[in-house]
Amino acid sequence: MGDSDLPLSRDIVLRLLRGEIDPVEDHMLVMEDIVLFAVARLDEADTGWLLHHLADTAWPYERRADVAAMMVRHRAEAFAALGDDSR
Repeated sequence: MGDSDLPLSRDIVLRLLRGEIDPVEDHMLVMEDIVLFAVARLDEADTGWLLHHLADTAWPYERRADVAAMMVRHRAEAFAALGDDSR
């Protein structure tokens, strides 16, 4: 896990937030833990970037919550960043 993996990890998370990765349609990305490892890499090495996107209400709450649930190291901060889904 190096810094060279960060752009790819960011791309995977952005694709998930945009809805381009669907757990049913893209089951190999989910089954092979590619998405989980991308989130874990960012959780460890680029937490600020990840929390910024989790706080961005332009992304659907459900997708942001999916990403937050995959985080381990900064999970509490991730769920705090989600804010209230009272829309």
